[in-house]
Amino acid sequence: SPHSTLIMRSGAIGDLLFMTPAIREYRTLHPNLQLHLCCRKEHWPLFDGTGLFDKLVPYPYAVPARQDVYSNIISLENVMELGDDIHATDTFANALGVTVTDYTPAYVVTHEEASIAWNWRKTSRPTVGVQLKASVANRNYPLDQWKDVILQLAVRGWEVLLFGLPGQVPTLPPNFRTYHIQDMITKGFTFRETAALISICDAFVGVDSSLIHLCHALAVPAVFL
Repeated sequence: SPHSTLIMRSGAIGDLLFMTPAIREYRTLHPNLQLHLCCRKEHWPLFDGTGLFDKLVPYPYAVPARQDVYSNIISLENVMELGDDIHATDTFANALGVTVTDYTPAYVVTHEEASIAWNWRKTSRPTVGVQLKASVANRNYPLDQWKDVILQLAVRGWEVLLFGLPGQVPTLPPNFRTYHIQDMITKGFTFRETAALISICDAFVGVDSSLIHLCHALAVPAVFL
């Protein structure tokens, strides 16, 4: 198509969230453009409801980069990794030829997802989400100190929702099995279900991982360790 652009970026969820403010500006600059994204298929749900892309294409791109398929092909591979002296979103913006003023990542929780998530709030207490581990070990916070943080939050009046992947965290000690500390790790939630749960939290504390960046998109106050 003469008015279509393919953007290529593999990356992880956090990287793609950092990319979305730059994509938002690119769409504003080119409102009539058909914009497609080539990324890993497991990350497609990240863009549901955002309106950023007209089509999602599986990564790696199976067809060679042909101008008769796309009028413009922009690779965003390695731009963030090589731009270590500026904000990650600015590296994507520079590659796309746009300027970002709103760094809020784009993510949309549906009303249905939020309604289901609200059912997990068991009390009228304020709710804090906690992500105990990242996928990269050197970003983690010591588990023994996490236990102190979590117990202090519960003692001080918070309902605590623990997030992560199955197997990341050992079985919690008996004093954690209270009404106000809920282990969400074993529930098998999808990413979108997890995002909906975070959206109804009053605050979030975690490690350097995608959920922290998701908090920015969802306007949930967050601290990362």
